[in-house]
Amino acid sequence: MDAYFDKQEHKDALKAELKRWKGTRFRYNMAGKASPLIGADCISFPIALYKNIGLIPADYQTPPYISVRSGKHELYKIYSGMDSMQGLYKIWESEKTGFVKENFMFGDLLVCSSGLAVHHCIVITENGYGIHCWPDQGVAKIYLGLVKVTKFARRVYRWYE
Repeated sequence: MDAYFDKQEHKDALKAELKRWKGTRFRYNMAGKASPLIGADCISFPIALYKNIGLIPADYQTPPYISVRSGKHELYKIYSGMDSMQGLYKIWESEKTGFVKENFMFGDLLVCSSGLAVHHCIVITENGYGIHCWPDQGVAKIYLGLVKVTKFARRVYRWYE
């Protein structure tokens, strides 16, 4: 089984899609309505990215926005959604080993959570960075070595063919 983004054409497709989202602002509860330059929230953004390049079926229903005061049950909804996607596999979990950004590759999906409050998704890009959608920033680059990332990193998923 090969990682989907090992192929250059797949990597190029995601890079092109990421460029389309530059300047997109954060909007709460976008769910299935996330769209480049219109708006997205942190959960709907990566799902829309992967939909737009054909990894997720177009009719997949994005879960509603995960509330800041949502609790662990909402995190488990995110996990359930990710675990049920065909071709997407959990490759790392925080309970087993520490977060080492060099272990992950372009296109991987990082799920972060404080446990009881904020739940967040980051698409891992290159050179220790990722792209996410965050309030007051919209779609933006983030360094994966930041304490706020490494401390709250919970799972990483990878696409396989």
